[in-house]
Amino acid sequence: MTAILLNFAYDEAQLDLPSSFADYQLNPVNNAISFVQNSRNMIDARDDLFKIAREVWQFVHAETQFKRLDIPQLIKIDAFPQIDELIIAWMTDRLLDNDIAVRVGEKTLEQAISLREKLAYHKEYDQLYQIEMAAVTILRFQPKGNADNLEVLISDYTTHDYRIDTTYREFVAKLMSVNPDQETLVEGLRWKVENTYLNDYLAHSVSEWNRVYSPKQVSQAHQQRRFYSTFVTSEQQKTVVIISDAFRFEAAKELQAKLDGQDKFESKMNWMITGLPSVTYFGMPALLPNHHLDYHGEKNVTVDDQTCDTVDKRREILQAENQSSQATQVSKFLSMNTEQRKALLSGQQIVYLYHNEIDVTGESAKTENNVFKAVDETIDALSRTIELLRNLSVRNILVTSDHGFIYRWAPIDEANKIDISDFKTIKKEQRYAFSKVPIELTGVGSQRLGDLLGNDDPTYVDYPTNFNIFKAPGASQNYVHGGASLQEMVVPVLNVKLQKGRSQAVSAKIHDVTSSRRITSRQVTVRVMQDDPISDVNTLAHYSIYLTDDEHRKISGVTPFVADIADKDPNARIKNVRLTLSEQPFENGKMYHLILHNTETDVEYSSDYQMDIVIQGGFGFDI
Repeated sequence: MTAILLNFAYDEAQLDLPSSFADYQLNPVNNAISFVQNSRNMIDARDDLFKIAREVWQFVHAETQFKRLDIPQLIKIDAFPQIDELIIAWMTDRLLDNDIAVRVGEKTLEQAISLREKLAYHKEYDQLYQIEMAAVTILRFQPKGNADNLEVLISDYTTHDYRIDTTYREFVAKLMSVNPDQETLVEGLRWKVENTYLNDYLAHSVSEWNRVYSPKQVSQAHQQRRFYSTFVTSEQQKTVVIISDAFRFEAAKELQAKLDGQDKFESKMNWMITGLPSVTYFGMPALLPNHHLDYHGEKNVTVDDQTCDTVDKRREILQAENQSSQATQVSKFLSMNTEQRKALLSGQQIVYLYHNEIDVTGESAKTENNVFKAVDETIDALSRTIELLRNLSVRNILVTSDHGFIYRWAPIDEANKIDISDFKTIKKEQRYAFSKVPIELTGVGSQRLGDLLGNDDPTYVDYPTNFNIFKAPGASQNYVHGGASLQEMVVPVLNVKLQKGRSQAVSAKIHDVTSSRRITSRQVTVRVMQDDPISDVNTLAHYSIYLTDDEHRKISGVTPFVADIADKDPNARIKNVRLTLSEQPFENGKMYHLILHNTETDVEYSSDYQMDIVIQGGFGFDI
């Protein structure tokens, strides 16, 4: 096995076996290559082969030899799982040295990572490669110049900049759950990425927002307090509104992508701007039908003079506006059986479903570090809820939130806390305060509450104009909201409609575009083209590619192939695939067959190749 795996590894790199491994030279090597490739495709053999590969690596002290290879050579090898560890450690070193533009041969770092994620040991190292990919994305971020106005800033954020928040969330979540044995491979990236996210991205983002934001610049169609009249009553059909506490815009975009991938829904993303403070007791009332909102101190905001701090009270407000309305919690809805869900929806035109996992996790000091995990769980819960509503023939669903949040992994020190103790405040929290007059202090902004609620309330809302917090008591400090930022104030309005008559998504197809279909050596290179780019109706597909005889017996190793290219240029969807013939006699002039086997659908595409080589040498593993 040592000889087989070493010869396989150096063949992958297209290198001769070094002199230090001369005792393990196989002649010829083709059967060894075919053996490894085929064994990996056998479920009952794969795990044993991987275990043996680890033992062989240790047995021959392979690290010393393989470390000498250039990274473009190393990137081709997947004979041993420890190869991935060498590559990941190399990538980490490059990123820590700010060598973001480094290339692996002709590949970018992203392309190299994408390649490794498709190879033999990807399941064991997927999480580490995703950490590397997230780090590359964040470290490459370059802040733009000053935005001209609020509209431009919001447009930039809702179309592309939100992805930095998503990437940071993914980076933190993956790093927090990484296998302790693998932590050293990505050590140091945490602080480098954290500093870049906070100081290059978040600081710039919050500063730009506060430079151009004022309540009067937010159009009525995008004011959160007009949600019901703008989005709910405009639909002349049964509408279910799902309100998830602290479900910020970037998370909703991930939910949208997940739903779109199912080819059952048609979705459209819109957005609203919350008022200030961006907190639950202001946001939840704003999402109800209202003619006037009023703040009465502490955490009491009324809707048309009615309190609304429970689901029951919110249901009463909904029914006062439209008798055919209902409200309950997502958790209760999910725990119901089908008949109970039907009864809840029966005869109702408007149904509000409330969900609260992110905020309740983030606002506890004991659990705030799990807030990104709570986001992932929320996406799954909302997706499940929408799927159940689809099965009940609900054709119009709105997903929104009361507010967003800011989360930073690094501990907050005293330098990041703004002391406003010299100013008289009515109420003080970490990201906002109420006062009778504006707080005049560098780094603090103020808005009149009446301008935010649409009334004559003279109270002022004060807030940091950066990502810092006020010196104030609070259970959590890394998870905060209530202030003025894109992350806290831009909330999603995801409209999900049941798709009717849409063509079902199909698995991406590939075909053989090799110009000369003659086998002239035991190393066969074929050219495979993905027919169409990946899209909503053409989904990623996994293939196994190999050569067979007329009896469908394999005469080569099996090479995995992933059809995952989204490029619209046909030439960019062509890949070379290298196959190694096994050592056995072949009949010149006879036709053999290239098989493109879709491992998910079991559909096969084949093309004929004529054998035209001179067979020489033995057929075993001669050492």
